[in-house]
Amino acid sequence: FSLLSLSVIFMLYSMVSYAKNPIIMWASLLIAELLRGGTFAVFWSTVLIHIDKHSPNGTNAMMLTIMESIYRGLGHTLGALLGGLLVSKLGSIADTFWYAGFMILCLACISTFCAKKLSLDTA
Repeated sequence: FSLLSLSVIFMLYSMVSYAKNPIIMWASLLIAELLRGGTFAVFWSTVLIHIDKHSPNGTNAMMLTIMESIYRGLGHTLGALLGGLLVSKLGSIADTFWYAGFMILCLACISTFCAKKLSLDTA
């Protein structure tokens, strides 16, 4: 759910730059931000449930710290670097958001296919 929502959010962000009508611009921005808030909440509650379920007793705080470090440290750093490279290659932030949204959509489809394939192989 989070990857699909993220791809829609990125595509809506690209529409903000291309919209000629201010109502469409503000509507796409509002929808993107509302969807981003819901996606963020679902993502982190899923992470917390997964950490609580799979970490050994007494290590929940350490596992959450590791996850937070990976998310904020590695994820934000790589996102900024790759985003900067895409903007320099594509020429505009709107195009970067559009292509990033499409790449994330492809990633969501591939990961869903692989997860279903793995679940069928283990059953």
